[in-house]
Parts: sequence; C-alpha cells; structure tokens
Amino acid sequence: MKTKPFLTRITSLIVILFSICVLFGCAPKMIIPMNSDKDYGFSLQSINSSGSGVQLYFSIRPEKKYDEIAYVFSLESSIKEALEGLKKNAAKAGADAVVDIHIGSVQGGYQITGVAVKFK
Repeated sequence: MKTKPFLTRITSLIVILFSICVLFGCAPKMIIPMNSDKDYGFSLQSINSSGSGVQLYFSIRPEKKYDEIAYVFSLESSIKEALEGLKKNAAKAGADAVVDIHIGSVQGGYQITGVAVKFK
C-alpha cells in the first residue's frame, strides 16, 4: 500500500482545518471598529440596539459630515430581516447611519454589509 505524498497530505490537512474554522471557529464579526482611539459608545450595554434611528444610504451619501466608525454585517434569510439586522448592528456600534451598503445573496439568505457612520 502506497502512502500519500507529503504535499497531498498537507493540502488535505489545510482544507480540513479551513473547513473546521469556517464552520465552527471563525464566524464573521457583525461589527468591526475602524478607529479604536475614539469612543463612540461601542459598549453594547450603553447603546439602545433597536436600530430604529439608524438611516440607510444605498447609492448616495449623506450631506452631513461624518466619521466612519465600523464595518457592519448582517446575514439573514430575507432582505428585510437582513436590513433590520444591519440597522441593529450599526446602532450597537453607536452609528447614526450606514453608507456604502452592499447586498449579496448566499445560500439560504442574504448578506448585507455597510460602513457605519457617526454624524459630526
């Protein structure tokens, strides 16, 4: 019985580890802060996470000046739920709005990403 070449075994191991990481250990963060030296109330305890006051900008940018504070992400089974999730995650980050919104379909749902901003 022949043994697999070393390179084939390493490749198989990498594929297995990557699959395990994707499935269990490396779930994407829903909020990724962009600037850690400013405090925008990024604490989940101090922010109302309903997302009801967060504005969404798909193709235009707000006229007000703003700071980009986080990348936000939502993955849900419907576009409506994904947009609500995006607003909630932006609210948790302390954002007033989300700009540069991108919608993509993935197996079983929709992935929506954007940049959370805080008006000056």
